[in-house]
Amino acid sequence: MKNLKTNSISFLIVFISVCLVSIAPVHGAVFSTSSYSHENITPVLKNTILIAERDVLSFDVKPNINSTGNLSLIVHHEAWIINYYPEPKTLTVMSSVPASENHAIKNHTAFGNRTLMQQSTIPNLFHPKKTQVLEKPRIIEKGNDTQYIWNDITIDPNDAAIIAYSNDYMDSSGIYDGDRINLPGVSISREFNEFNSSFVMDYSLRNTGSAPLNVANLNVFFPEKVSGVQLIDSAEMVVNSPCGIDIAEKTSYNDGTGHYSTGHLLLSNCPDNLKSGEQQNYSITISGQKQNSGTIFPSVITYYRVDDDPYNATGSMKSIWPGVELVTENQVNISQYYYFEASVAIPETKFFIVTPDGNDTKNDNPIPRTATQSASLPVIMTGEALLFCMILGTIYKKTR
Repeated sequence: MKNLKTNSISFLIVFISVCLVSIAPVHGAVFSTSSYSHENITPVLKNTILIAERDVLSFDVKPNINSTGNLSLIVHHEAWIINYYPEPKTLTVMSSVPASENHAIKNHTAFGNRTLMQQSTIPNLFHPKKTQVLEKPRIIEKGNDTQYIWNDITIDPNDAAIIAYSNDYMDSSGIYDGDRINLPGVSISREFNEFNSSFVMDYSLRNTGSAPLNVANLNVFFPEKVSGVQLIDSAEMVVNSPCGIDIAEKTSYNDGTGHYSTGHLLLSNCPDNLKSGEQQNYSITISGQKQNSGTIFPSVITYYRVDDDPYNATGSMKSIWPGVELVTENQVNISQYYYFEASVAIPETKFFIVTPDGNDTKNDNPIPRTATQSASLPVIMTGEALLFCMILGTIYKKTR
C-alpha cells in the first residue's frame, strides 16, 4: 500500500492545471500521435459510415442549508460520424430521448463545442482528417419522445461530423438505496462507525454489470474544518486499500452538503479491470483531536469506464443513453462503436455528529447517522461545489 501525503498547495495547482483542459472544444485535423488507426482495427471501415459514440456520466451538486447536497446526474453524449467512403455523403443525424430517459430536472441541456470533453479514445483510434462540430439542433416533440435533429449534414471522405450535447440523466432519488449507492453497472456500499475517537468508513465498490470496469477507482473526502470551524485537529488518515493510494491533507473540496470544507482527500489508483461480480473494499480510519461540536458529511468520488466490447460483438453491451440514428438518401453501410464512463462526485447521506471529549466520553462520542435521522443541522456558509473536474483530470492523467 502506498500512503503518500501531498502538500495541499502544489496539489491544488496541479488539479487546477488539469481542470482547465478537461472540457474544451475540439479543432483541427490531427488529434493524437497514437499508433492506432482505422486500418488496423476490426471491422474494416472502407466504404462505411462509422458512428463512434460515448457517454460520460457526470454530476451537478447544489449546496443546501440544513440538508445534504442536492445532487443531479448529467450525461454528456458524444457521437462522431466519420465518412470512409471515397465520396462525400449527405445525411441527417437524429438523437431521440425517450420520455423515460429524459429527466428534465434543472435544464442542464446544452449543445456543441462547449459540451465536448477531451480525453476521448475515439479520435485516438480513428484519426479523421477534419471535423465539424454541429451546434444546436432542431428540437421537436414526437409522441413522448424529444428528438434532436441536425439536417442535411455533408461529410467529405475521411472527415467527421460531431454531435455533442449534455442532458439531465436523473436526480438522486434513484441513486441512494439504504446503505448502497447505485450507478450504471456499479453498486457502492458504505458503513460508518466511531471507535475511541476514530472515525471509520468502510466502502465497497462492486461491479454489478456484465462487462468489466476499466480503471475503476473510489475516492473519499473527509471534512475536518466545516464553516470555518475546526471540528477535528491533527487528524491522520489510515487506509486499507486494494491498490495504491495518494492522500492529500488540508485540502478544500465539496463535502456532503455541497459546500467547501477542508480535510483529507483519498485518491485511489487501481489500474486493473474489475470483472463482473468482483468488488474493491476500502477501510478508512481518521483519528484526531475533537475540538468543537458539529456535523461531518463526507463525500465519495468514483471513476470507471466500460469499453471492453465497443463494437458489441457479444451483443451484451448496453448503452446508458440512446444512440444516434442516420437518415440518408442512398443506402450506406454503417458500423457502430460505443463505450461509456462515469466521473461522479456523490454527497454522502451518512454523517457523523461530533462533540468534544469530556469527562464522560461514552456520552460525548460522535454518533454515525444517516441524513434522514437528523432533525436540525448547523447552517453552513454558501459556496460552489464544482471542484470535481480537478479530480477527473487527475484520474485521466493516471490512466493515460
